[in-house]
Amino acid sequence: MRSAPAILPDRHTIIGTQDVKRDSTYGPQGTGRGGVVFSGPNMNKLAPVTGLQAISHTPTRLADGRTVLLQSMTKPEMVVLDGRNVVKNLSLFDRSYTSVSASRTHIFVWTASAFQTFDPATLSEVSRVLWTGGGVSQPAIGPKGHVYAIAGNTLHVFPPPTRQLPPDRVTPQPGMTVVSTDSGTTTQDSKPYKPPLTMSGNRLFACEKLNGDDCGKLDYQTIADAFCEKEGFHGAGHVKVDSKNVKAETLDGKFCSKKKCKVFEQIICANN
Repeated sequence: MRSAPAILPDRHTIIGTQDVKRDSTYGPQGTGRGGVVFSGPNMNKLAPVTGLQAISHTPTRLADGRTVLLQSMTKPEMVVLDGRNVVKNLSLFDRSYTSVSASRTHIFVWTASAFQTFDPATLSEVSRVLWTGGGVSQPAIGPKGHVYAIAGNTLHVFPPPTRQLPPDRVTPQPGMTVVSTDSGTTTQDSKPYKPPLTMSGNRLFACEKLNGDDCGKLDYQTIADAFCEKEGFHGAGHVKVDSKNVKAETLDGKFCSKKKCKVFEQIICANN
């Protein structure tokens, strides 16, 4: 394992790895190949992602739940994962020695020779600033959208993007409050889901254990928060749960084994 861990919306931990080869004289030697492995606190086993270059930088989560990896061992590339599936390999201008940074509207990659910006929706490059001496520390995103990056002993400050988020994806400003949790209305920084559904169109299971029917508020809040993060919000406010004879699915695609399953009737996602 080569990178620091990152926590995914389904509460799996993702960690970058490097393959090794055994040699009787020198012991285990790292190769240029690698991938990622998955661990808890979600203990549902996920197979590793292999066949990539060695991943030594912490994976970066996007607002929609996908993950971005940076590989620079042989060919500088950014790899986008959806779960365990590689959906895109993007060539980079130069090598980078740090993790990618991501806001709700942009992905920022800091290489040795250029600062590259990508659109997370289309995964196309939207900006490139050439420089020297970059790529050794991660860009920082300020509370108002400014991006701070260091190259050649110079601090570069880039203004917030002009692209606006959709109405239900507004980034909150300091002092903003979320609507009352008993509200069923949509505002610029909250949205109710009645009922929340999985990507397959099934009801969202409200317990962490597949045979669970006595789970409580801790499970509800953890799952609701993960659902809202997948939808691009910071977390969940008010939730309603009931037991029903329906097909109930977890966020990672597993199904409740009971005749009646606890499912969410409502989740209000919010940006507080």
